[in-house]
Amino acid sequence: GAMDSPERTLAQFAERQHGLVTRAQARASGFSDRAIDYRLDSKSWDRFHPEVYLLPGAPRSFHQVVHGAVLAAGQPVVVSGRTAGVLWDIPVTSHAIELTVPNSRCLTVKGADIHRRSVMPPAVTRYRIPVTPVEWTIVGLTGALARRELAGAIDFALGHRALSLPRLELITRQLGTRGRKGLPVLLDLIAERKGRPSTTFIENRFRQLIRAEGLPQPEEQYILNLPNGKVAIIDFAWVRWRLAVGIDGFTNHSSLTDWMHDHIRDQWILAAGWLPLSVPSLQLEQDPEGVVTMIAATLEAIESGKFARPLGEAARALGEV
Repeated sequence: GAMDSPERTLAQFAERQHGLVTRAQARASGFSDRAIDYRLDSKSWDRFHPEVYLLPGAPRSFHQVVHGAVLAAGQPVVVSGRTAGVLWDIPVTSHAIELTVPNSRCLTVKGADIHRRSVMPPAVTRYRIPVTPVEWTIVGLTGALARRELAGAIDFALGHRALSLPRLELITRQLGTRGRKGLPVLLDLIAERKGRPSTTFIENRFRQLIRAEGLPQPEEQYILNLPNGKVAIIDFAWVRWRLAVGIDGFTNHSSLTDWMHDHIRDQWILAAGWLPLSVPSLQLEQDPEGVVTMIAATLEAIESGKFARPLGEAARALGEV
């Protein structure tokens, strides 16, 4: 009935899109081409982009301008760079609207800078607009900002609990430095901010104790491919023994979700045939010798084959001794 009139249906699109609709959406809502053109000619609707229209009564806003560019570009598209920074409230300015599309798409949108990428960054929704996640946004800002501005952007996002440093590092390392300027600077800034200020001191102490104990040297920041297609960055990896030791600062676990993600990550490390060991940085601070002794005992247990057999078998073997 009247409830599902073309106007009503189209208004629902406009509501989700900062007052904007596309010609295709108007058609899908039941408007004929003639009806659409009549509304444009009579200035009842405003032409925002060639195929994107502004319905009457919608307030003007920056978000509307961004959403208009997204609708004009069509899918797949994601807001990136400085514009994404503004959407995340990171203190940067955006002149042109920055959009990222796959390499295969060739298009122009008035007032937009189009970046074409062979690897499309993921998209999340903010203000109902598809935008790069905070970590990808920081990576996208890397070439555009001076070191001091970039540091400010990272610190702002960290301060607002919006940014995961391990995830930022992972993405940066995975992208490598191919065709992206400034990533070494970004890795540098990440290294400066890892963990609490004392973490680097703690980790150095840990390295000294490992040497003093005569343990084999672990590989640091080791990238492990997991069976679920993701990767984990292991703080200290004893590769031959498949032992993955992670140093956890409370700063990396600002929320329950982070804590849960870590548990899920540990489950997949186990599924990859490795033994995950989480060491709270506080434990390392208060009892570094105890931690190193525990790791030595674990390496010894792996070496002597205690982990190699199902528990029942191991128990029977002990019974036979």
